[in-house]
Amino acid sequence: MNKVILHRALFYIADFLRGDNGISKLKHLDMSQYWEKGVLVKWQLKKLNIVLKHAKENTLFYKKRLKNIDLPIKNLDRLQDIPILTKSDINSNVEEIKA
Repeated sequence: MNKVILHRALFYIADFLRGDNGISKLKHLDMSQYWEKGVLVKWQLKKLNIVLKHAKENTLFYKKRLKNIDLPIKNLDRLQDIPILTKSDINSNVEEIKA
């Protein structure tokens, strides 16, 4: 049996058994590698804003940290407004960071 076919079959079976959505993620990655820059940036900003909104609404640490950041972020230049998370931030605020 062809190794590629066997590998693909095992991947589909494992994906199904895990209840994962790996196949659609793989297809998305395959397509997105060819996106134009504008499309890619739009998608990145959408995903970033989802994460930032969740963090701001569900953790005390980010509620304080992002209080002066207006969401949604509309362009990548605004990334510099988001404070960088350091190791000492994490060590000092473990409980406040948990969602």
